[in-house]
Amino acid sequence: MARLPLHRYKVFHSVEQKYVCDVVGRILGPHRLTTVDTSSPLDARLYTRRLSDVSINFLIYGAEVVMQPDAATTYFAIHLPLTGTSTIGRDGDQFPSTPALAWVVSPGDDIPVRWHSGCAKLIVRIERGAAEARLASLLGECVRHPLRFERKMDTTHGVGAYVSNALRYIATQLDRNRGLLDNEAFGRAFERMLITELLLGHQHNYSGQLNAAPRPARSREIDHAVALLESYPEQPHTVTGLAEQVAVSARSLQRGFHVALGTTFQEVLQDIRLRRVHDELRAAHPDDVTVSEVMAKWHLPVKGHTYAAYRRRYGETPMCTLKRGA
Repeated sequence: MARLPLHRYKVFHSVEQKYVCDVVGRILGPHRLTTVDTSSPLDARLYTRRLSDVSINFLIYGAEVVMQPDAATTYFAIHLPLTGTSTIGRDGDQFPSTPALAWVVSPGDDIPVRWHSGCAKLIVRIERGAAEARLASLLGECVRHPLRFERKMDTTHGVGAYVSNALRYIATQLDRNRGLLDNEAFGRAFERMLITELLLGHQHNYSGQLNAAPRPARSREIDHAVALLESYPEQPHTVTGLAEQVAVSARSLQRGFHVALGTTFQEVLQDIRLRRVHDELRAAHPDDVTVSEVMAKWHLPVKGHTYAAYRRRYGETPMCTLKRGA
């Protein structure tokens, strides 16, 4: 038999139906497994590589079987047939999943799947928390309703082709080089890329919100945000945290700063902190404090670009200001 994808990560090769059902259930959730044609014996194989929030699996049953979930799914998944066909859904609401049409699973699904003889799949499981956290980051606000994807993914073009090719590439690289995804940084970068591409390119119930230009924060919201920065410049502010305090999304706040002030949140905060540094240096004595200490107090990095910004604003270096105050 030709070498199978993920052959380095074999979990089992078995003809025992109960064993196969139990082990696959630990990865894809509890289910019932029924052999459709008893004259065609089960010859199942499973290969799995778990990263952090994503696991990549290759599964083949050999025989024609039906998987009926015992409970609703708690994760996202992409079922990508490499060969053969599976039928997704119940009578009256079915579609065939093939190498040209993947199936995307969302939490809450409890959809039966008929694996036809000869069907072999890459199945990528994505943890719900990771997907919804990335969505919240892209939106700049909390995810208030469960994320749900369109079930069908055309893998012949667009993001479907990109995701399909990326999964096949990773599976191939894992076969050739065990160390590729053992590198934690590479593994996390791959997970982030996969989840981001899925969110930006495949249809779901937040697609309209993601694709729409955010409303700029209103002037009173910008005034409130600036007042908070002025009042507490020593706090470790982030645009997401500040947006929550003024009850807008992070993207709306960023756009509001640009529209109303012609600048960014980061530049406004830096300007406020530079003023505090300047005031403190003028009132200090060189024997009592250093420039670095004052910079650190106001959460400004002691780096060249900070000194350059200070000099552009005050026409001198921070050290000159400190010495003049002596």
